[in-house]
Amino acid sequence: MTELVTVARTRGPRFWAPVALLTVLFLGFLLLPLPFLEKLRILSAGVCAQRPGHSIFFGDVQPPLESRMIGIYGGFFVAILALALAGRGKWTGMPSIPVMALALLFIAIMGFDGVNALFFDLRLPHAYPPQNWLRLVTGALCGLGIALLILPIFNFSVWRNGEYRAIVGLRGLAVLLLVEAAFVAIVLTGFWLLLYPVSVLSVAGVAGLLLAINLLIVLSILRREGQAMRPADLLGPGSLAMTLALAELLLLAGMRFWAEATLGITPL
Repeated sequence: MTELVTVARTRGPRFWAPVALLTVLFLGFLLLPLPFLEKLRILSAGVCAQRPGHSIFFGDVQPPLESRMIGIYGGFFVAILALALAGRGKWTGMPSIPVMALALLFIAIMGFDGVNALFFDLRLPHAYPPQNWLRLVTGALCGLGIALLILPIFNFSVWRNGEYRAIVGLRGLAVLLLVEAAFVAIVLTGFWLLLYPVSVLSVAGVAGLLLAINLLIVLSILRREGQAMRPADLLGPGSLAMTLALAELLLLAGMRFWAEATLGITPL
């Protein structure tokens, strides 16, 4: 708390304005008179088609994201959290060549499964019938691959005191794969008590990925790349980046609702 107060005093209004704006938006989101799950559904409507046939249900309730999106964004969030808890939140080195190749392969596998599913929906020749469990698994692999490629770039661009060490090696990748496997197994249970934790985690992955991208842009505009020494240094620009991420999600959702209502466009 002392660290936060010190940073706030040195930043002045430029520090507090984006923090206050994000706080107002967050409170508005919580107080909006809609069921919490419906608010998450609206927030993620622009990045996910939310088709029942492509979703894993928890009890008889559909989560805000389809199975593939739960895999991608939930897998991304789980991987970032695992790496942070392992003390690699400031490591700036790219993965070893074998790990980087596997990360790209994970993303390609998800892409192949997605194209195959699209061909199935369009009644075109396809390799195999799509399955929700496979969408989840390939999505989680893709989320892991994205995390391994993005985190070192993010750390290099943000921290002044980053450590130039490979973010993960083959042994670390094996551990992360076990973590992702546990996440997938939990989701596949479809146990109704897991609906809210899985929904929040996966939507947080969507917001977190946008936050990371926007934060890099904000820091570049402010010419503050590679200047942060502690998390509190990022509170001001991070709040602005999170506000932009929320605005982008709402804009995408609005465009989808407009297209469906006006043009009659619906997901396959």
